Amino acid sequence: MVSMRNQAVPEAPVAAAEVSVLYLPGPAPIRLSPLDFSHANQLVEQAYEAARGYLAALAVHGPGLYGGPGVVV
Repeated sequence: MVSMRNQAVPEAPVAAAEVSVLYLPGPAPIRLSPLDFSHANQLVEQAYEAARGYLAALAVHGPGLYGGPGVVV
């Protein structure tokens, strides 16, 4: 996850110059082992609800960066 964020942060503005780039919010982070899937359903549901609400209220007006890394709902 950290490496994905490190890659996305510098590349997103470059892509946003030509296309719409949306950062979807996610659930509040919790400390878990990457091997612990016991909270997967809860995290998926929270991420879905956060993204759903964000997208319902979002107005995209052409290329640009919408949202940002670390957005939590």
